Amino acid sequence: MIVLSCTKHRGLIPSLEYFGRKIYSDNLKTYKIVEKNVFAYATNHIEEGSIGYQSKYEKALISPMYTVFKTEENINDEFLFRVLKSNTYIQEYQKRMEGSIDRRGGLRWQEFSKIKVSVPSYEEQTAIALTLETADQQLKSYQNKLEALQLQKKGLMQQLLTGKIRVNVK
Repeated sequence: MIVLSCTKHRGLIPSLEYFGRKIYSDNLKTYKIVEKNVFAYATNHIEEGSIGYQSKYEKALISPMYTVFKTEENINDEFLFRVLKSNTYIQEYQKRMEGSIDRRGGLRWQEFSKIKVSVPSYEEQTAIALTLETADQQLKSYQNKLEALQLQKKGLMQQLLTGKIRVNVK
């Protein structure tokens, strides 16, 4: 079974893909199973936004340091994921962290579950999630176009600097 890690920016992704090497234990007996359509967060790193939604695999494994939870049917998980990754909620996690040393603190389920989330109707949640997904796709398209133009500029500048292309100035 694949082992996942939770990242600040991309949520749950295969650990090997994220780290480029195996960093998890050989003994996976204590690892938690995270089924499809379930949330998981890094109990000791959630204040950085390390929360993910597992929608890719039927079952995967995560470190026992993670907390796993599932929503009720009246919640659109894509909507909730975006809410829980927002700066507002990251600040809320920071306020609720327990522990005397910054990096060893944690946000246990007992405290996490007390966080209130205002949710509109399921239909509105779905519309909001779809709108944000469309905006993300458009933003990615613009980023890809920008990267292509920057690469083209780099190539043209190289040709100008090497003299392969000359500019006639009148």
